[in-house]
Amino acid sequence: MARLSACFLFLVFWTSVTDAQSTSFPDALWSSDLIARAEMPLSSIMQGQHILLPDPPLQGSEEESYELSRLLMMQDTLRSQSRIAQIIEEHTAPDILDFLVSRGVIPFEIDAPVLWEVLRHGLYDIEIITIREKLRFNRPRPSQIQENIETAVPNPPHAAYPSGHASQAEFVSQVLRRLVPVCEYTYRRFASEIAFNREIAGVHYPSDSVAGFLLASRYTEILEQSEFWALYRDDARRELWLYVRSNTCAVNNGAED
Repeated sequence: MARLSACFLFLVFWTSVTDAQSTSFPDALWSSDLIARAEMPLSSIMQGQHILLPDPPLQGSEEESYELSRLLMMQDTLRSQSRIAQIIEEHTAPDILDFLVSRGVIPFEIDAPVLWEVLRHGLYDIEIITIREKLRFNRPRPSQIQENIETAVPNPPHAAYPSGHASQAEFVSQVLRRLVPVCEYTYRRFASEIAFNREIAGVHYPSDSVAGFLLASRYTEILEQSEFWALYRDDARRELWLYVRSNTCAVNNGAED
């Protein structure tokens, strides 16, 4: 009898672990437009190149548990009114470049058409690669695993890993740092804040942000070796330098804390 009870408890435990490990972002919640976008071809910059990210932390692992605990701590301590306003603005911004113009990070497109061409070209690839990796891992959002996590903004209609906000912001940051190194701190700061705010909002794990940064780094390294970069780099640098000389490297991040 004792042996049967022990076997029953083991089966219950094994079933619960298996269920937890198999949890993924619900197919029904995926945006059909994003799934279709993943099928679009990458630019010539990525010809013969591949970017594959490492696996995210396993569900039920100590690492995931630590990440969830950290998100709960952020939820309880870092959601000031100004921070929430910043999170909502970043979440609802239709275009990262327009958002960065509003924050004083980059000039208007009319004043820096070559810079914008470089950034838009890269962001096209970054978005597609990010979506493909999201589909490959299909990691659920933190609140879908930990019910105590209350998101500050609605969960987006796609999986968590890697963070698209992080990959896009870090890509722009890396390009700007290469063009105008004197403003490196400013460019690193805005990317880090955008990624961190997604964690404070409860829609991303910290490892989602790390993966987004890694994707951006690998792509920018590929970009630097391309004919496209060689063709546009100097003009893009000239445009950004003119802007920096007039506006310094100061950035209005929209939050007081």
